[in-house]
Amino acid sequence: DDFTVDTSKLVVEGDTGNVGIGTAGPNSLLHLEKSVNDVGGAKLTLDNPHTGNADYGSTIAFQAGTGGSGTTDTTIGKITCYKKNNSDGSIMRFQTQQGDFTAIDTSLLIDEDGKVGIGTENPTGFTHLYTSERYMLYLESTYGTDRKYWFRNDGGTLQLGEGAQGDAQVGFTFDTANKIFGIGTRAPAKPLHITSSTPTIRLEHTDDNGYAEIYTSAQSALILD
Repeated sequence: DDFTVDTSKLVVEGDTGNVGIGTAGPNSLLHLEKSVNDVGGAKLTLDNPHTGNADYGSTIAFQAGTGGSGTTDTTIGKITCYKKNNSDGSIMRFQTQQGDFTAIDTSLLIDEDGKVGIGTENPTGFTHLYTSERYMLYLESTYGTDRKYWFRNDGGTLQLGEGAQGDAQVGFTFDTANKIFGIGTRAPAKPLHITSSTPTIRLEHTDDNGYAEIYTSAQSALILD
């Protein structure tokens, strides 16, 4: 038999075990429903009333059975929101189980200043990506024509490529340590190194009376009208 309080304030279905709060027909183990003109809607509150100077908050933990880890009730993920040092703002942390089933590690974190860390709990910029992967960032857009772009670390140089991942697809190489930039080459040898079947530099101005200047280290100039 179902257990019901005031029609739909609280319903426990006897056949499914589903619990409904605000609904008489829960369609999951816990179903919360509230019709209100508010972005908060049906709100679920996790309250940790602790006070002190340490970090503290609340967590939603996700578990699953056996699988590849060979154990039951394995924690496979967590979402935690906690106060930092009680008075320094709050941090939202998303953790996932690693592929080797060894630990739950932080995959994404939003700190008290709104900085986002991916693979790190200590973001030092607005978005901080930390990884041991060679290909650090992959971007794809289907606007107009489907295009795929990626950034990778090639032994200390930053490379930008397009399409399939591989050496032949590298378009630009940034050697920031030596202040060298390569176009069409992975190993620039000069501050500006262009490798192309038509290695041309084009300087174009829109002013009919304008000109372009190329300076040497001695400050002598080649002026192109």
